[in-house]
Amino acid sequence: MYLQLFRLLLLGAFLLASEGCRNGDDLTQPTPGEEDSSDPIQLIPLAAPVLYLVEESLTPDGFTLRWEPEPHAAGYNYLINRQQESMLPSDGIPIQESVLKLSGLKAATSYRVSVCAEPHNTILYARSPWSEIEVQTAVDSSLYPDWPDEPGRPEVPIEPGEEVDLCVENLCGAWQLYNWSPSDRFPGSNTDIYMCFTMEGTFELYQKNVNVTGVVLYCGDYTLDPATRTIRGTYEDGVPWANSYWIETLYELMIRWQAGEEFSEYLRIPEVPQQIRELAQPAADTRSCSSGGVL
Repeated sequence: MYLQLFRLLLLGAFLLASEGCRNGDDLTQPTPGEEDSSDPIQLIPLAAPVLYLVEESLTPDGFTLRWEPEPHAAGYNYLINRQQESMLPSDGIPIQESVLKLSGLKAATSYRVSVCAEPHNTILYARSPWSEIEVQTAVDSSLYPDWPDEPGRPEVPIEPGEEVDLCVENLCGAWQLYNWSPSDRFPGSNTDIYMCFTMEGTFELYQKNVNVTGVVLYCGDYTLDPATRTIRGTYEDGVPWANSYWIETLYELMIRWQAGEEFSEYLRIPEVPQQIRELAQPAADTRSCSSGGVL
């Protein structure tokens, strides 16, 4: 009797399944509400920190950055020149005061600092985008005895400091032409030439009394090749520099380069004098072609 009952149950199940298929039912489809159960959760990225420099913190060997705290952040990662990552822990508590203090840096050197927020709740939130800021440490004024505040060629030589690695970070900043050869290369005793290099590969060249009157500002892009110790550039109108320069030495406070029989020495300065910046006229406005640039 049991055997007959079992056969009847099997026959009933078969008939039900066949009826379902005839009606177009797909027994493999999930029940309502299950369709989205396997979809990945879309995480909410935290807001990118808005970085700003604490001006009074800027010294020759460091500086401090601040940003508004992210309520859902467990901490903040930071990179220096996109090479080194560290974590600012919060012990599971949202940071109330977001501060990054850097020290032990080189004077008069540009640093690119990147910061991002890490979420406390990784189920709902994702890491924020990176925010970047570029800061140049202050110049060590003790290395500049009797440095003139007014524009003009320095009259007192200074110690160049230690020789440093040839890289963009050490090249960035403001420089003033101090010495050159041959001596008649730039006529006039009031010749004043300044250069500024940035981490982004751009330059500014300020020229006073070099075949033109007044102060002319030339801008453009440069490329530094540490392997061959050469630097070359292009003015903003597409005209290349007259020469590429072989950098003989790069010190903390002096750079010496040459092209053929010509050499030039530039001294690092805190910044281009304000008077020069105010008098400077873009080359395009003065109808000065880039061939008039000294580079």
